[in-house]
Amino acid sequence: MSEKKNIFSSSIYESAYKELKEIEEIERTGFLQSKGAKCPNCSWIGRTRKALAYHVQTKHKTDYNALKGGSQLPVDSPIQIMDHQNNHDIVNFEFSSDMVNFSTDVSSTFIDKIMGFGPELSSKALSMFDKIVELRYTENVPESTFSRIISTILDNFSLQFCDKKDENTGKIMTLIQHFASDVYLQKMYVKYSCKVIEPIPTKISATFIIQRISLKEIVSFVLSDKSLLTEICKEQNQKYYRHSYNSELSCSYERWKRINGKLRIVLYSDEFGIANPIGHSASKHNYLVVYCTFENIPLKNRLKRDDIFLLLIANHKDVNPELLDKILSDLAEELSDLIENGFQKNFDDGKTLNVPCTLSALVGDSKTTYQFTGYSGSFGLSYRCRMCGADNATIQLGQMNRKMFGSESDLKEYWKLVENASGIDLPYCGERDWFGLTRTFKFGSQANQINPWNCVPVDICHDLLEGTSFDRILTLFLNELNNQFVRNKEKIIKTITGYQFNDTPFIINSVSGGFSFTGDMIQVAEFIVRIEEIILFKFPRVINVDAETIFNSNAFKLYSHFKKICIISFQLSISLEDIQCLKKSIDALFQLIYRISPSTKITPKMHHITHYPALIEYFGPLIKYSTLPFERKHQFFKKWSRIISNHKNPSSSLAIRHQYHQAIINKKMCHLSNHTNSSGVKAKIMDFISSGAIKIKKNIYQTNKKIIKQINENTVPSALLWMEATTFWKVNENVVVQGSIYERTEGTVFSFQVLKKKFHCKFVYLNNLSPIQDFYTIHEDKILLIESII
Repeated sequence: MSEKKNIFSSSIYESAYKELKEIEEIERTGFLQSKGAKCPNCSWIGRTRKALAYHVQTKHKTDYNALKGGSQLPVDSPIQIMDHQNNHDIVNFEFSSDMVNFSTDVSSTFIDKIMGFGPELSSKALSMFDKIVELRYTENVPESTFSRIISTILDNFSLQFCDKKDENTGKIMTLIQHFASDVYLQKMYVKYSCKVIEPIPTKISATFIIQRISLKEIVSFVLSDKSLLTEICKEQNQKYYRHSYNSELSCSYERWKRINGKLRIVLYSDEFGIANPIGHSASKHNYLVVYCTFENIPLKNRLKRDDIFLLLIANHKDVNPELLDKILSDLAEELSDLIENGFQKNFDDGKTLNVPCTLSALVGDSKTTYQFTGYSGSFGLSYRCRMCGADNATIQLGQMNRKMFGSESDLKEYWKLVENASGIDLPYCGERDWFGLTRTFKFGSQANQINPWNCVPVDICHDLLEGTSFDRILTLFLNELNNQFVRNKEKIIKTITGYQFNDTPFIINSVSGGFSFTGDMIQVAEFIVRIEEIILFKFPRVINVDAETIFNSNAFKLYSHFKKICIISFQLSISLEDIQCLKKSIDALFQLIYRISPSTKITPKMHHITHYPALIEYFGPLIKYSTLPFERKHQFFKKWSRIISNHKNPSSSLAIRHQYHQAIINKKMCHLSNHTNSSGVKAKIMDFISSGAIKIKKNIYQTNKKIIKQINENTVPSALLWMEATTFWKVNENVVVQGSIYERTEGTVFSFQVLKKKFHCKFVYLNNLSPIQDFYTIHEDKILLIESII
């Protein structure tokens, strides 16, 4: 039997795969029987050689390592992808040690064959591989259908065109067809070319397995962005200043001390449902997920679906508090270690930096935040507010200035309860009843200053635009409008729906007792803004009442205050004056509710509104903790769950697909990327231009193309920094550039002939001007710096 080889190794590295020899020895000595593969060291019997290999590697690790031996892949193995006629540069691919861990049942050195066709063909083939795996992991197509379509296209392309090319073209097309139809090769290629963080299956019970992604590995990936490290270090030297609420650090001094100068982790958890194919267990309908992001990343760069990281996914029927505690145990332990010890960032030059971390916020809808912080999660008669402890009878009074939990005395009593807890259950006593708590907070830590009240904001989107708050206030508004002016609900509905401005009109129906509303959050938000124009400009013509009378009515005042609350709450920047205005509008809103309809029931979400001013003063703008970006992430799993064929353990399939998709997306974010294990980020060079600057319309390099410039030395072992210049300015006697900085963690991968041309300019980076004399070349329609003389 011939020895198996790794698909991404070179023939000179075959000695690194000696682990297969022990399996061959098992076959030779007769241990591999017809009934299965029997382990020579114990009584274990498996069905396949692959299962036996896994058993030996995990259960007999010492023996396995002794048999494995061999040398590891050299990190300086050259693979030349340049034109050998102009070999001014040699490009080195650095293979990571992970590459020796590929599965042992692959029988061909696939990439070796591709690279053997020369730089031009191999580069094109690798580019096609990138497109194939990108389509496979991003498009909503079953794997079998995808493979069939791609293979058919490539087969027809090969028949039509490759017969006119040389022999090598036909051969490489055959290999590409093979790659397109082989899911395993595609998966291995993603591992080869991207940074894949594999999900970890974690057994919770005999029949319940969750998929978890290491938070530390995600932190390691995020901190590869040196600009992020720079910002964290800058924060540590900043002083507390709050003129308005316009960022996550525009918060109370108590919170600022806890989160400033640290990597601020934001967790989100939720449940969502998926309709399964007929015949499968109903327990597969519901999923529990935990996502994460980081506040240090600019807000606009962490709002999209692919900018949010998956931490945990589990398919379940019902998660009780005890099961939830087990599910979150590993994550809580990992998070606690990061908060207590920080993250040790290692640099290529041997230096290290300890990056402090903290849990900035736990985000979720009302049900999630109540359950995670240790409250019952009941919103009926037994409801207790997690922020002030008000019960159902108290919130009906609409009190505005109830003191929120979190004082020094509150925390002292809370940590006493936690110390005396039996497992996750708090002891029955007066303090427990005062807080309304029933269980401990899984992520809470007295040493790390994390408790149920200082890191769990409310979600204004669910409070204001979804559910009972909007329904009850708008129903009360339209009912009062109808009773006072129209007395014809159908006419009100017809007037409003006839003048909506959305492509998909917000639906209003007449029901017993008032109105019902149907629409998503975007439609609700538009309706809240547009209804003023409809009521004041369109409505008077229908009911023959002047607009001023409607404007001065209690009904319109109720709507006006609710609209003002929504607009201020959703602002990214909130001034101190806005806070005072918000307090007045909330107070007026509840007074009008009781004046118009004293029997109106105040719901928990409506009660949350009374805490908005205090929450903004503590957390900053609440819109920054919206759940909408995270809920958008659900669509990825809902889309793929409809086409996967695995209904036995769907969370495993979904987690694996997501991680490979995320790796491909992260690779695409790297500017000037090539076929190496590289990642990159983009940052602004200059946040502002001085008032004395003059914009230069004509490019100083006498070209309309953008300029890409390497701004640090090749000899520096840290990541390379590249600048893309887009605008040129003249400041005094200096020419400066505005554009973007890109970071690469790998070596230069470009190969070209130097143009003997010199340019003189002063570039700005980190507020320093450096005169340079550069050698440039043209690569892919952009001018690139090859050499600098400083």
